[in-house]
Amino acid sequence: MKFDAGFGVMGIEKNQVKAIETYTIDAPEVYKAPKAEKRLEEAEEKTEKAASTQTPPVEIDLKAFQDKMAKLKADLNKSLTRIRKANASKDLNARNQAMEDNRNISAEMWKLTHELEQKNNGKLPADWWEGVGREEPAP
Repeated sequence: MKFDAGFGVMGIEKNQVKAIETYTIDAPEVYKAPKAEKRLEEAEEKTEKAASTQTPPVEIDLKAFQDKMAKLKADLNKSLTRIRKANASKDLNARNQAMEDNRNISAEMWKLTHELEQKNNGKLPADWWEGVGREEPAP
């Protein structure tokens, strides 16, 4: 079953309809959708504006960002191992401490990620999140 709605045509299955009622609605004015060509032009204008407002990329030391992220990944993975071991030994204090460390490291990773995105026009290296969540031996 299909019917016209203000934004297009909608359809639902007949077995989902309990009753059909007809109403007369006195609408003060009829909405006319803009032509597709006009909408396309508006979309192109918006993308041009967005492209012109982007700042040129700032010279960044990508290697420094990647090194810091690699250290944070290793620390996070070690904390995951500590959490697993604390759960296995049912050591609640060690588990809570490891989970807090994990949250702090994760927050630092996101802060670093947002900083790099801002300096690099929203782009991250392809392998930025690779290796997160792999447990490593705890010290």
